[in-house]
Amino acid sequence: MREPQKAIEFYYQAVKAYKLVKPSKFGKKTSLELYTPEDAAKLAVFNLRDIAEIYRNLKQPQKAIQAYNQALEIDIQNKDHELINSLYYGIARIHEVIAEDNLKQKNFHKAIEAYNHAASIYQKAGKNYQSSVVNTLHKIADIQVKLKLPQSVLATYNRIIELQKKQKDIIGQVETIRQIGN
Repeated sequence: MREPQKAIEFYYQAVKAYKLVKPSKFGKKTSLELYTPEDAAKLAVFNLRDIAEIYRNLKQPQKAIQAYNQALEIDIQNKDHELINSLYYGIARIHEVIAEDNLKQKNFHKAIEAYNHAASIYQKAGKNYQSSVVNTLHKIADIQVKLKLPQSVLATYNRIIELQKKQKDIIGQVETIRQIGN
């Protein structure tokens, strides 16, 4: 228990340090600077994500969610879609585990909400992320099945099929239709 706590302390110290990085006069890092403010912010997000994972492994879900939310509050200038979505996925996974352990529907709904945020970000990111949108929507449909929400499941699968049609993913459409039948 002592080692993970030390790791958390070090990560939090690193997160605090990112605020100390100031932009240079030239807008880029100079030979004296290690990071631009954008680099430092991104590292802070990585550190908070690592803290969240440590808390998740320690079975402290509320602290994990808190760390993920702190990471989401940091403004990442280049809007790294993969990084931001990894945070929403982390939050969703934790809510799913809480819901399954305690049979709490509220947490399943929070997981769906987090996955919806991730899908929305992927959708805004453009065509290169459409398969990620589809994968995220499948996760939502899986939770809706657990919650016994047939109308919602069907609506989600229809959304998936529409995206797969746009991608001309016939095999994906067949797989999704097969899942509807199950």
